[in-house]
Amino acid sequence: MNFFKPLGFTIISTLVLTACARPSIEERMENIDELISQGDTREAIVMLKSIVSEEVDNANLRLRLAEAYFAQGNLASSEKEARKAIELDVATPKAKRLLIESLFFQDKFEDLLLTAE
Repeated sequence: MNFFKPLGFTIISTLVLTACARPSIEERMENIDELISQGDTREAIVMLKSIVSEEVDNANLRLRLAEAYFAQGNLASSEKEARKAIELDVATPKAKRLLIESLFFQDKFEDLLLTAE
């Protein structure tokens, strides 16, 4: 009978740890997409910032965060994240377009001209 106590504890511990495991980035991104489609950009940004803090060199995540900031009207943060996305992946035309739009709506025309070159 003493043999079963440690075994039972191990099984229960494993089940608890598995149930408490953090969702994958893909699962969290699905939740973020759902939040954005429901118009809850603020909560989506909180979740995106959490993921970006784990994946600081991921240009796609930076771009998604820039898009969320832009949708929220936070143009300065959108500009910052779009610039980081471009630094990480120069071949992202979507990030460059978003950067240009963010600069335009902030009336940063000189920066806009420099970026467009």
